[in-house]
Amino acid sequence: MTTIPQKTAISKAFNAGAPMIGPAIKAARQARGLTLAELGSALGVTRQYVQAWEAGRRNPGPKHLAKLADVLGLDVRDLLPRRT
Repeated sequence: MTTIPQKTAISKAFNAGAPMIGPAIKAARQARGLTLAELGSALGVTRQYVQAWEAGRRNPGPKHLAKLADVLGLDVRDLLPRRT
């Protein structure tokens, strides 16, 4: 019998329809003077992929989210939406 690993809190939040984190990514990228292409290159994704995150068409998965926070000099929690 195959067991499915328990999802992380991050993936659970995204799958539950949590708000997009695009504005936080864009603000942090711009504050550090990075272009879409530069950030994408640092993450191993295309400029278009980063733009889709910022525009709210996609959310980064847990793997990219951790690296994104590292490249932007943030804690992952700084990128996640706050519950009100």
